[in-house]
Amino acid sequence: MTEVLTSLRSIFFVVVFTMTIAMKAFFRLIAAAFKQESSATSAAGIGVLIFSLYTGYTIPRPSIPGALRWITYLNVSSNVIS
Repeated sequence: MTEVLTSLRSIFFVVVFTMTIAMKAFFRLIAAAFKQESSATSAAGIGVLIFSLYTGYTIPRPSIPGALRWITYLNVSSNVIS
């Protein structure tokens, strides 16, 4: 039983680490794209809002309009939740 828990704990930490690295890369991409900090902060906030809405948890995938469904495929956190 402890081996199973250790294995699940290891998988959990790998998934959390991967998501952390992906979100860090996203924020660095936004920071590099803008010259001013206020613009980058606004864009990052809107990006996080969109990513959190379209993970498939807040709005289920069947309810997402077809034109916006591609966001769920790009979203790292949607893969973690599903």
